[in-house]
Amino acid sequence: MTLGASSLRIALVSPYDASHPGGVNEHVRQLAHYFRQDGHSVKLIAPASRQRSNDPDFIPLGRVTPVAVNGSVARVSLSLTLAPKIRRILQREHFDIAHVHEPLSPTLPTTFLSCSDSVNVGTFHAAGTRSLGYTFVQTWLEKVAPKLNGRIAVSAAAREFANRYFPAEYTIIPNGVDAATYSTPTALDASYREIMADTPTVLFVGRFNEERKGFQYLLEAMALVQQTRPDVRLVVAGGGDPTPFKALMRGLQVRNVQFLGYVSKEQLAALYQTATVFCAPSTGGESFGIVLLEAMAAGCPVVAADNPGYRDVLTHRREGLLVPARSSHALAVALLQLIEDEPVRMAMTEAGRIKSHDYAWERVAVRVLRYYNSVLR
Repeated sequence: MTLGASSLRIALVSPYDASHPGGVNEHVRQLAHYFRQDGHSVKLIAPASRQRSNDPDFIPLGRVTPVAVNGSVARVSLSLTLAPKIRRILQREHFDIAHVHEPLSPTLPTTFLSCSDSVNVGTFHAAGTRSLGYTFVQTWLEKVAPKLNGRIAVSAAAREFANRYFPAEYTIIPNGVDAATYSTPTALDASYREIMADTPTVLFVGRFNEERKGFQYLLEAMALVQQTRPDVRLVVAGGGDPTPFKALMRGLQVRNVQFLGYVSKEQLAALYQTATVFCAPSTGGESFGIVLLEAMAAGCPVVAADNPGYRDVLTHRREGLLVPARSSHALAVALLQLIEDEPVRMAMTEAGRIKSHDYAWERVAVRVLRYYNSVLR
């Protein structure tokens, strides 16, 4: 992966609780892995609700508070006493690059930026129609924003969202996918093997309790699918409480739904590889389709709600099907089409594998390093 450049001292700053899985934290961890492979010195800086003794280059910073944001719950630090600690870290480490993720998200990222005299790069991950956080403190954030020497957005949707509040030049460098893990054939654990055996399976992955993930519409679609194909099963991998959906499932007469809870990355790869179709019915607020790329890398065709973040990575009728958001009927038609048409599924599987290689983390990390070098010049 080497670019032939001298070793850099890099800070990777995340606003989110490092003890909990999430897209931004995975992004930061993968960049750190590939940067270190290339000979760079990397420190990870983030709040943490639990001690992370396994990484000597992780610096925990700030207490964690759950905050409702954009139909989700963000576990962030709202501590107002971080500045002295950040200054001590900066004086000790002498970073060449401080790469701050969600850089204008209070309070750890903005406090870090306000203290940093390094070359500062920010990556903007979020997308949506409106940010109450930006709106309420925009005047203050406009004073912090000039500390950014470079700005990355993970997609066109994220760039448009950030540019609406903070007009500037944004370079698009996408999220990556661990293509090697998801594409390597992996056996299901015995506990999952029976669940996935001998019947068409629709797979959902993610926090199904969050309204914007659209799980309700998938259940409604499954009721329609099972009228034609009563043998089709829905498997749900991800944290959440299924209790609020039990009454809906009874009312819809949806059968064969399995909630697996948290699943390891390796077993998630095996689930993708075994499922007939992967479904992502999110209603909006998605800046990027990471789960879509995971499914593509594993060789699973995709049915997804049509939103800008998903449209960035999936071409309709090539790697999968895009349908109108909040349309249970459209979801059901698309799911049945792929369940019934094996040649189309196989063609989408091959196209998805090819597309996922463009987003492999080793390629994305090279692009980020090149961007660092362009900003440092």
